[in-house]
Amino acid sequence: MKFPIVISLFAVLVVPFVAKAEAPFDLYADAVAYSSPYLYYPQNSLGAPDGQFADFTLKDVDFRLDLGEGEEGNTDLLLYYRRMDVQSRYMVRLLDANQAQVAEIQGFFPENEGVFTIPYQGTTPYRFVHISSGDDKVWRLDAIEIVPDVPTQSGVLPDEPEPIPEYPIDIPVINVNPDAPVRGMLIKLQNDGNAMTNYDETVYFVGGDQKRHPFPTKDVYQSWYNDFSTVVEVNQTVMAFLPLGPNVTVRPSTYLVKITTDPKTYVVSPGGTLRWITTEAIAKELYGDSWSKRVIDIPDTFFRNYTVGSPIDTAAFVDGSVAALPSGELVYLQGLNYHRLESEVLNGLRLNRPEFYGQVSPALLPIYSDGGRLMYDPTIRWPY
Repeated sequence: MKFPIVISLFAVLVVPFVAKAEAPFDLYADAVAYSSPYLYYPQNSLGAPDGQFADFTLKDVDFRLDLGEGEEGNTDLLLYYRRMDVQSRYMVRLLDANQAQVAEIQGFFPENEGVFTIPYQGTTPYRFVHISSGDDKVWRLDAIEIVPDVPTQSGVLPDEPEPIPEYPIDIPVINVNPDAPVRGMLIKLQNDGNAMTNYDETVYFVGGDQKRHPFPTKDVYQSWYNDFSTVVEVNQTVMAFLPLGPNVTVRPSTYLVKITTDPKTYVVSPGGTLRWITTEAIAKELYGDSWSKRVIDIPDTFFRNYTVGSPIDTAAFVDGSVAALPSGELVYLQGLNYHRLESEVLNGLRLNRPEFYGQVSPALLPIYSDGGRLMYDPTIRWPY
């Protein structure tokens, strides 16, 4: 999915005793050296401030900007930003050409909007600027700029600086666009061609709430979809139209899940609720002798996407399970009822995943009642 990174380099040819016109010294970032997931539009922070932003939305989201070879900074640094929440916290690390840290500054963004200064009093020039979010507050970065020294590296006095742009505090209200993605679409940003970034790999589900909900891991995606054939690439304008919603959770009664720091095995019930399967005997009764092959790990960072419900201490399927009756007929289980699945509904709700079927044993069958046919229900088909 990714392509080799292309890093822009230039060389300055010096010929003794011959006057040469020098290229103007670039005070802004030239390239994104690294970007973590869930940092949106990192490339918007390159170059001079222009009102296009990289968006920070979660704690520890970070990226690294490259000022360019021969364009290192040795003075203060300006951050052009827009704060969307009060008490938004940042961390800035300045790194030399070998990406060794030479300074670290952290704190809260000032109350004023627009720009503020990251002080630097070191003697080692910095080439890379690593910026991360210290909390879950939302803020946006337009550009970084080295404060010009006098004289500059070219030995020429700088021109009168341009006025710092003032960004409006109010966010414009976006009216509903009839051409916007509709519920059920899978979307991702167009690939930026930079192998060092992966923000453009994230796939989102467009919910009925007209928000884009990210799939945090491949396993979560594959609990809902077999492949990526229906994913549509969109541009930044379309993506920005949709507000960011909560992460998608594992589809109910598909994979069994574990938290990396918790030995318990859970089944997911509707609403992202984790139900602890208290014994191996119950797991075998519901999911067969190979139940452990259905277990996946959820990273600790995504545990907060779920809630913990009551444990399962007697054999019974959670709502949303698809299982085979002793007769071999496939049914959808909800409460203490089973609903017959006709092929049109089975396929329409994307429940045709044999790897996730359970088995209603003859011993379990008496606890369930015939609830009739299952009707098409979009709340079963989609996560939001």
